[in-house]
Formats: sequence, C-alpha cells, structure tokens
Amino acid sequence: MNKLLILSMGLLLTLISAFKVIRCDSYLADTDQTSIVERYDDGVANEISVADQETTYRYVSARSGLNYRVAPQGKILGKFDLNRQLKIVRQNVLPDTIKDGNQFLVGNWVGVEIGTEIVYVFDAFLQENPVPSDLALYYLSAPYVSSQGEYRTAFLNISEAPYFEARNNYDQLFDPLLSEEQMSNDTIILHQSQRKEFLQRSGFSDQHNIFIYELQTGQVSQHPLTEFPMIACLSIYTSGDGPFEEYDYQFGFDLGKHYQIGENLVAIASKNPFVEKGLQPMVWEMTSSSTDIQKINNWLSENNWFPGLRSLDQANLWKHEAGEYICYVQEFQLKESFAGRLILAFEQDGKLLHVEYQRESESAYLIALNTEKVSQISSNQFTGRLFKEKGPILFGLISYSFGCPAVKVLDRREPNVPILCDNRH
Repeated sequence: MNKLLILSMGLLLTLISAFKVIRCDSYLADTDQTSIVERYDDGVANEISVADQETTYRYVSARSGLNYRVAPQGKILGKFDLNRQLKIVRQNVLPDTIKDGNQFLVGNWVGVEIGTEIVYVFDAFLQENPVPSDLALYYLSAPYVSSQGEYRTAFLNISEAPYFEARNNYDQLFDPLLSEEQMSNDTIILHQSQRKEFLQRSGFSDQHNIFIYELQTGQVSQHPLTEFPMIACLSIYTSGDGPFEEYDYQFGFDLGKHYQIGENLVAIASKNPFVEKGLQPMVWEMTSSSTDIQKINNWLSENNWFPGLRSLDQANLWKHEAGEYICYVQEFQLKESFAGRLILAFEQDGKLLHVEYQRESESAYLIALNTEKVSQISSNQFTGRLFKEKGPILFGLISYSFGCPAVKVLDRREPNVPILCDNRH
C-alpha cells in the first residue's frame, strides 16, 4: 500500500483529524424543539419491541450536548457531552423530523447502551468521528548533538498539518512533493514551489507566524514563517542507506542551531492564540474532607457515564484548587491494585466543566501527580488560561507511546486541542 496512504489513514484515525463536522451550536437542550410525528408515552426504554441490530459507534456532534431519554420522545434522563462516544445497539427505532430553530432535521431515534440499560437519542446529532478543534498545536525540538557527534538544528515538525487540514475529507490523498533525486539526501531544503504547496495543503501561507509558548516561563515568542527555511529530514525511525520514500521524511521548519528552548507548545496562525503567563503548575493535595468526598460520591451516584467504575473500589481522592474552579482526581483500585483515575473539574458553584476516566494501556501511561509544591520551571502539569478564545485547560496528566496527547479544554462544549506530534513508529 502507498506509504502516504498509510500515513494519512493512521494519523486521521489517531489525531482527530479526519472528521465530518456537523455544527450544532443552535441545539441547546432539545426542549425547545418540536417533533413532527406523534409522541411516545413515557415508559421503560427496554420494553419497546425493536429487534437488536448490529452494534455501531457514533459521536455526539451537538456542542451543547445531546439529551438522552427513557424512550423515543420520552422523558429526559440526562445529557451526553460533545464528542461522547455512544454504542448504538438499536437502529432506526422511530423516524422523526425535529424543528431546530429555523431548520428541520430528519433522522431516527436510536437506542444506545449505558451500562446494562438502553436509552434513546435522536441520531441527527450523531456522526462517525469526533468534532475536531479549530486549532492544532506542535512541538519545537531544541538543537542537539547525537551520540555519533552529528548536530541537529532546532526543528518544528509539521508533517501532520496537511492531514489535520483535510480532516473533513477522510479520503484525501496528496501527490508526492519530493523528487527521486532529492530523496537520495538525508536532509532536503524545499524549493519555493514545494514550500508553497506544502503550506497550502496545511492551510498556511508565508503570511502566518510561529507562536511558541514556553511552559517553564509562560512567555510567548513570535516569528514570521518567512524567517525560516522549510526542510524535509529523515525520520529517526528510518534506517539504512536508502532508497528512501517520501514517507521516510519529516517536514517542517529549520530554526537553526542557536534557538534553545525547553518544554513548549507551538501554534501556526495569523494572530497569537495564547495567553501569556496564563498557566499555573498543578499541585495535588490528598483530601479527606467530607464535603469533597460527598461531592464525588453524589456525582458517581447520579451519573452512569462509566458503569465499570461500580465494580471498582474508591481509593485516594486528590484535589487542586485553581481559583474559579476545582479539579479532583479520584483513584480506583481492583483487589488493592491501581485500576485508573477519574478526572473531574467543577466551577465553584458546582457546575461540571470536565470529566474523563484515565487508565493505562499498551499505548498510554499515566503521569504521576505532582503532590509537592514545585516551581513552574520543574512542573509538568498545568492548568489555567492557555488560549485567548477557549476555556481553561488541563495538561500533563497522560502520555502516549503510540499516538499523541491533547490539551484538555475545561468546557464541555469545546473539543480538546490536539498536539500533532508525528509519533510514527
């Protein structure tokens, strides 16, 4: 199979980059919408006589969330957040047309599984892939000298940018940029026409800037793209003396030998998206407060988002107060062994901002919580305002051996911001 095709398919599956976006900003609580067909009486969803069909998975595309009900058009039981993955176990239960503002949406009520129960949602607000962010981030690697004495300049790898830009077109393929003659070299300086084509595929131009947010200092530096040559260099996973293919190369900007920088996040944009010095290091404190414990227990009893948690034992509860909001980490164990942790963030008035369950797998590992007061220079876990036009964030709690992390946005209506780290193996 063409390696460009393999790269595009792999990245689009793992980096929220090949998504068919349905914007549903006007969809609020579904209570203001009018169903055109005759309404069902409220009842027990499992009693509706519908043959079970092949299981499929879909994601919630309504930014303000999607109500789930006891029956089609029945009593509202709760709400699924944007990008929640749902397991559909009953297809096409009831066709319906819903008036949403000034438009009519045609679809079907479908049954989705929550633990051992089946609830119902309207599938016009579901889609095959998560709704992606409108922004992607990158890492800038500092210059270094290899064990063989080879010097590598500071490099901003944007190899995945074209596939993120093509996230609405899953089948997007690109013609090769490099010539066979060029691919006899370890490092290639792109010609102006090649540079222009790559930037165009990525949604960039030489009118854009590189914005570098240094996590240790909170400072933001700005550099026009025109300052730096664009290069293609062999990936660290490429071995041998060739012949090479375009897939073997990483594309990006050469920032030279003298650009020293620590941990960072980079955006390419026309305007600076970052809030300078908007982040704070996270320091987690174990809490045995009855108020905190009751808050977590109440949420667990009222929400069945992660039904598997009921078979686990609650262990340590950690807390980080960030002024306007409070973050919790509830650890779980199975037979006295660590099983995973639930991340919850609440506003001071109790409104839920974010929830996710983290556990280790073949491709992911959890980063130990910062449990002692640390300076921002040594901290690797942050919260606060990173973006000017998004809510507060969480960053640094999980890492990946396969795939890439994302910046968690503490806003249930907003997708997480992916970091396109080109983690190819």
